[in-house]
Amino acid sequence: MDGGDAVRGIADRERIVLSCRRARRALEARSDERLGLERGFELEAHLEGCPACRGYAASLERLDEALAGLSDPPLQRLDVEASVRAVRAPRTYTGTHALPQRARAHRTHLPRARARTH
Repeated sequence: MDGGDAVRGIADRERIVLSCRRARRALEARSDERLGLERGFELEAHLEGCPACRGYAASLERLDEALAGLSDPPLQRLDVEASVRAVRAPRTYTGTHALPQRARAHRTHLPRARARTH
């Protein structure tokens, strides 16, 4: 293999890696139902010759199936008026443990000196 063949070999590998990257992005787009028809044909052509991307496609399909089996979380009713009242309510602080974090950060506490016992 001469120098030109080596350079072409590296270029081919880079093209394959980039092609796999694009294929994986296309697989994710297909999973999200955002893949166009032309790009879908390009993806299928790539998958025919790339076992690594076929494996990735299979794992995405399993993930999609698992997620489809999950139920939506229950929605909680948001009481906007109660939230606004809570935010506007006056706050009183009694003692340093009740101070907001930023107020506590401004206080300095020096450690007590320990008596040495020998």
